Amino acid sequence: MTTMFNRKLSVALVAGALELYAASVAHAACPVPNGATPYATGPLNPVDGYAEYVSDSRGTSLQICRNADLCFFDEPVPGNLVSAQTGTGGESFYWLAEASVADATAGFEALLVMAAEATYATAEPTAGEQLTFTRFRLRLDVPQPGVYQVEHPYGVDSYRIEALETGRDLSETFDISFVPDQPDARGKVGPWLTWDPVLAPPPPAGYIGDGATPQPVVGSPCDTNFVRITATDFNGLPIVINANGSNVIRTDLFVVQGQLFDGRVQTPLDADRVTYSRTPERVGQVDAFATSAATAAVTIQDSAGTPAASARLATPTPLTADGNGKFFTSEVLADAPDTTALPGAIDVNALVADGNTDATRLVRALVDQVTITQADYDLSTGLLNIAASSSDTRVPPTLTVQEYLRPVGAPIATVAPPSHVTVMSSAGGWDRVPVRTLAALDQSEPPAAPGAIGAVADSPTQVTLGWSDNADNEGGFEILRNGVLIATTAADATSFVDTAAPQDSTLTYQVVAVNAGGRSAAATITVSTPVLLIAPSALATTAVTGNSVALRWTDNAANEAGYLVLRNGLVIATLAANTAVYTDTTVAPSTAYTYQVQATHARAPAAGSNVITVTTPALISIVAPANLSAVLGTVANSARLNWTDASTGETGYRVQRATITIAANGTATTGAFATITTPSGNLPANATTVQNTGLAANALYAYRVNAVNGATQGPTTQVVRHNGTLPVPAGLRSNVTNGLLGVGATPVGRVPLSWTASTVAAVAGYELERCVGALTVCNAAGATWIPVTRLNGRATRTFNVDGLPSRQAQSFRIRSHTGTVGLTGAWSAAVVGTPR
Repeated sequence: MTTMFNRKLSVALVAGALELYAASVAHAACPVPNGATPYATGPLNPVDGYAEYVSDSRGTSLQICRNADLCFFDEPVPGNLVSAQTGTGGESFYWLAEASVADATAGFEALLVMAAEATYATAEPTAGEQLTFTRFRLRLDVPQPGVYQVEHPYGVDSYRIEALETGRDLSETFDISFVPDQPDARGKVGPWLTWDPVLAPPPPAGYIGDGATPQPVVGSPCDTNFVRITATDFNGLPIVINANGSNVIRTDLFVVQGQLFDGRVQTPLDADRVTYSRTPERVGQVDAFATSAATAAVTIQDSAGTPAASARLATPTPLTADGNGKFFTSEVLADAPDTTALPGAIDVNALVADGNTDATRLVRALVDQVTITQADYDLSTGLLNIAASSSDTRVPPTLTVQEYLRPVGAPIATVAPPSHVTVMSSAGGWDRVPVRTLAALDQSEPPAAPGAIGAVADSPTQVTLGWSDNADNEGGFEILRNGVLIATTAADATSFVDTAAPQDSTLTYQVVAVNAGGRSAAATITVSTPVLLIAPSALATTAVTGNSVALRWTDNAANEAGYLVLRNGLVIATLAANTAVYTDTTVAPSTAYTYQVQATHARAPAAGSNVITVTTPALISIVAPANLSAVLGTVANSARLNWTDASTGETGYRVQRATITIAANGTATTGAFATITTPSGNLPANATTVQNTGLAANALYAYRVNAVNGATQGPTTQVVRHNGTLPVPAGLRSNVTNGLLGVGATPVGRVPLSWTASTVAAVAGYELERCVGALTVCNAAGATWIPVTRLNGRATRTFNVDGLPSRQAQSFRIRSHTGTVGLTGAWSAAVVGTPR
């Protein structure tokens, strides 16, 4: 617990000690002098090193807010891996509330800052230096010395200020620390103040304030959701601190920020080791060891900012789990234009797919692995001999003995060696071992040869050697592979790990004991390393339809026999070597599939790529609606459209309407189409009907309907609807005239017809039909009617039917039509005409 005071007050001598202080007397309305209530903290967040949340006595739980639109926090520090991992700089907050009140005329100003803060004990973000605390800070600038009583949400404090200093007459800060998993943390604040929920506007969803707008608050345990300052001189007389002449000034407005805890904790994750190794022949490989939940999926990938020309990892690369929370992978880096460049950092990611856990990302520097092979202090010579190696033999780094800042390899003269030595690599790796003290040995004779040698190929590129040490005077051992010296060890060593063994090779190892007197005979063994088959990476889709999935991947292997394509765990295709694409044409629409590609070799297990899940979309066929019709609607002046949904995969249906105007000569003109307004916009997918209301009486309309798929419009189907009933032509009559002595008689074979012309705007003209016979014949069921003509022009009122047989009775009827759109009215009553 840390309490910091910085007050500019007068001095007082107490028990002979000189101390600068301000008397603080609590007068809180709460049951205790400090009205703040306890709060609890959540478990450790492995990403930022802080508590997952802080939960006050009201049950309001807050997490660190990193939303720059609603919260203040320091921006990440460029190049700082801890800052890159956490997403913030040196300072961030679970909760922050500020209130200020001032009167320039009276020369008074007050600022109250309250917070639950996360920061570091160091100047910049540093792993292991995380620090969290609650803060209560009060600053006063006052017009004259006196007694200033401050009522605030967590109590009442009174200050006797006897000396003034411009800009900071009183400054008091209480910073009280807390740690993760603390059930009863206490400070000078709590519960957290939040925007008053009954007032508008409400805080943004998931937050207790917007971090910028002063608002009334709730949460004070003392029911004093305000700051009120009362000023008097040392005689109890008022000091004016308000322009209204009062000695009291107050505000109930606070700027509040805080993000509600989302209930999701981070997936536990510890990156135990992330190192690289490389040889002159190989660009390198990354070895990653991690600990997480047994059910987690753990991957590694290059951190953001890795140069494009650098050797890269497949992204992302899964780690193999042992089922008990341990994870490992050893991944070969892909060649790159810059053959010496490596990723500066590696992201280690873990996620438990339970819906209640957030993914965890740790950023770790990619460093070499340093192995100290000798740390001997020779009593007879007073020399400290240190030997070490780096896993990077392609671009060998500088190895330095940290305790002496001396390069590895040069004997160090000392009369008091350290208990341990640390070797640091300029590539970032390090190792630390105890120093071994050696008695003076007789090295005048060569040492005895090692015996009982054994070798195990741990992996395609690693061989572990073991032997028995038969000598008591060796200075160390030499390790040779195929006759070439590859390493030396300290005396008494009985094992060596060759991490740069060539894959798919037969290797002969020799171990020779050496000292100043010479070299022993060699202990020899031969071992074969298996094939290093590099798995394909970056498996992804390039196109997915309802009946095909196109795949691509990166072919990382140079020695594969071919590739297997697995769908839902079963092999669906066998491909030739160097293949990097495949299209699966046997999928069904609206179905989820998992895919993996495996490289194969006759002498190595199949090496699988990342696994991806693909869901095929529904098949899309956007065609014109079928069987479109327009019938009378269920309300006045309405029409109901019906059609058959012939499309699949559409997102909706568009219905449009246009007004048809019929000229007197029968010419039909269709106006502009517009989406109908009842209902407005597109109809949902699979729609087959809609009612259009608000039609004009006796108006003629054209409707068109089409399916849509997003912005794609399908072909339309059109139908015409007349809102009303077309009139039946009136007054149809036959005008056959015999004439007196043939004068003025109707020509032979003609029947002149006449009727009353229509005045209805929807009528474009008329259709005539005839039937052979009198009315009794033609009005009977099943009578045969023959089309005579189709006339355009609603003003037409006569027509001559010629070429009829003389003296044979003919029946005629007429009806209105609407032009080319196909709508007609009812037939008139039939009339009879008999030609001459």
